[in-house]
Amino acid sequence: MNLCDQASFVTESGGRGDLNNLLAICLKEYSIEALAATELLARHMYGGLTFNYEMKFPAACCLLAWGTQGVTAIAELPKSEPAFKNYLIAIKLLAQLSAGEYPQFSEWMPRDLEARLDSMLSPISVLAPVAEVALNELMQSIPEEDATIYVGHALHRIKFPQGAVDMAPTQKIISSLALRYLVLGVPVIEDYERLLEASDDDEPMLQKFLERHPLLLDPVAVRVWPKPDLHGKKEPDFLLQRADGTYLVIEIETPAKRLMTDGNQISAKVTQAVSQVLDYREFLIARFESASRTFPDFRAPDALVIIGREDALDESQRLALRRENEGRSYLRIIGFDALASGARAMLRNLTQGRVQVSSVRLV
Repeated sequence: MNLCDQASFVTESGGRGDLNNLLAICLKEYSIEALAATELLARHMYGGLTFNYEMKFPAACCLLAWGTQGVTAIAELPKSEPAFKNYLIAIKLLAQLSAGEYPQFSEWMPRDLEARLDSMLSPISVLAPVAEVALNELMQSIPEEDATIYVGHALHRIKFPQGAVDMAPTQKIISSLALRYLVLGVPVIEDYERLLEASDDDEPMLQKFLERHPLLLDPVAVRVWPKPDLHGKKEPDFLLQRADGTYLVIEIETPAKRLMTDGNQISAKVTQAVSQVLDYREFLIARFESASRTFPDFRAPDALVIIGREDALDESQRLALRRENEGRSYLRIIGFDALASGARAMLRNLTQGRVQVSSVRLV
């Protein structure tokens, strides 16, 4: 019987003794199969056993013997099996690791197993940055209705042996949760991408989705006015104010409409949308005093047209679109899919939490 088969047996009919014995074997063998068997022991729900946390948590701790591979495996637990306790274990362990500390093992495993695990651990400085990125990414993936519940239980679980709350990992969890509400999470971006496929010619549905998730329009938006009534004469799709105080007026069409022609020119639909958004811009500028009374600290807005899809363009069309945008000082033309790719880039940059700074000389 191989290690994964033994792990399956333990999850079905084993007890704490069988679990500890198999974990010791997995650590001694220290192979890819042993890693997979340990991950199974950490992920499995043991038939809904009331005290399955006492089986799952020590197995999850043993994953740390595999260094960064083990951290990744911990982060994958709720993805493989999206159960409450898997989220709880992953959040707790990743928070402690990202705060620069290993969890207390003595409460969960016999001394000989704890000693073996301790002897195999990598320096925490190696695992901490990997764990921080994994924690941020995990927090973005939790369903909206579950996030605060999971975080609350994880915070309750993180304690010193004396019972006081351990503030370092607690702060990591709170920071990661705050980040979730500063950016768009993976579920929203994926919902948006599915909407582009399913309703590519339904402008009202796209309008409603972007109203619910305005950070897709601009990641630093702080105020958004959908369909603002401009004296009953004009009604752009969106007007927004960014965190730096600048304004943006937006005209959306649909992903189904063509962005570029085969001759590498913007399409007639794009030309029409550009004319419309510039008309809105000029209307607001001409009534600057009135706009300033309605919109806080109003400034002459930039303009944005969202139409078609950029992933449908060939290389020459992409180059033509880039040149079109470079030739305009306050107007951009983008595809609907560019909103998703921009949101993913912003999410990736913020969850990694580090900016590379280096010197360079042009050659």
